Amino acid sequence: EDFRDGGRQQRSLGVVMHEAAPGESAPSPAPGTCRVWLKRKNRFCHFRATTADGLCAHHNGLDAHTLDDTAPPGGQRKRIPCPLDPRHTVYADALEYHLRICNVRKVEAALGAQPWYRKNAHGPDTPVRTSAPEVADPEALLERVRAAHERLRAGHDDLFRSGSLEGGQAPAAAPEALVGMARHEAQAAAIARHAVHAAGAQRFVHNVWVEFGAGNAVLSQAVHVANGGASDHFVLVDAIRPRRKMDLALPRATRLRVDIRHVDLAGVEALRWQEAEGPGRHGLGKHLCGEATDLALRSLVAAGASGPVHSACIAPCCHHRCRLPTFAAPGCLTALGLLEADFGAVCAMSAWHCETAAGTGAAAPAAEHAGAPAADPEADHAALGRGDRQGPPPPA
Repeated sequence: EDFRDGGRQQRSLGVVMHEAAPGESAPSPAPGTCRVWLKRKNRFCHFRATTADGLCAHHNGLDAHTLDDTAPPGGQRKRIPCPLDPRHTVYADALEYHLRICNVRKVEAALGAQPWYRKNAHGPDTPVRTSAPEVADPEALLERVRAAHERLRAGHDDLFRSGSLEGGQAPAAAPEALVGMARHEAQAAAIARHAVHAAGAQRFVHNVWVEFGAGNAVLSQAVHVANGGASDHFVLVDAIRPRRKMDLALPRATRLRVDIRHVDLAGVEALRWQEAEGPGRHGLGKHLCGEATDLALRSLVAAGASGPVHSACIAPCCHHRCRLPTFAAPGCLTALGLLEADFGAVCAMSAWHCETAAGTGAAAPAAEHAGAPAADPEADHAALGRGDRQGPPPPA
């Protein structure tokens, strides 16, 4: 039965419904011939294969769904993850051909030619652990975490002081994709005020801001509004290129479509490393998920070998997705009395603050942060989780 697909007339090639006898292997086409199984003739096509995919000139161009129905009886075309990018799959018998035309190879080739690209510059690209490790002695771990909080606060009390900066305003009119995201705009405006204040941006004639995980560049737009620098340059680093981005609302913008782990800021021309009196160089980030915060910090530290990096203002999230191989300060674990084996469990504990019965752990008393056991274990977990995420609250 004939049918039309995309303007081309093709012949429906259904699969034979019976299976091969037990112990009998699926048939295969003769060497050099077409691999399409002909249902009515109960055999493979005898035409010579003219493509690397094993198809003859007559069957070349069949869509993937039709080809999937041309398996011989007892056999089925198997799909496997692409070795270059496991996010998509290919037919196992066409893998060699696919590897030559896969778009991922083309993208990697184009990235490799960029001066700011260095593969795995800041850490290995391995799967992120999705489940919390088992802890042999949970109570001992909780005591070590409480002691670490106390030790950190005793030596760095300034890290736990909170405050707000008045003034500033939300970003300019957001594009269509951001309608209804007033909360994110308010967060971006608050982060921007702190970033400009911490950077002392007003003391530089020019500033270059590197936003990691830039997305739509809402944070960069908020920094531009807060700083008011008409000559500021924004370098936007993100593995994807979103629609309705705010690049055009910035005075100057350079977008690098690359994973943070592969970006080498020493090769970014906009940072003007060759100038003796260079611009102010600052790092930005909002909701940098898990190890992305560590990768961004590693990138800024590595860039310090080429010239001064004056500030960084990053709002992390998803601490449970951090990994020890890319953790920015592994030595601090030992200094705080924690073991490397504790890392996964401590990362998982950071979510306790958001997983109480009430939905949040905001009501946990400050005394519990000081290490005093809570009468309610759930409240104690919330307190420890909040400490893992943002540190103890400042003293009254």
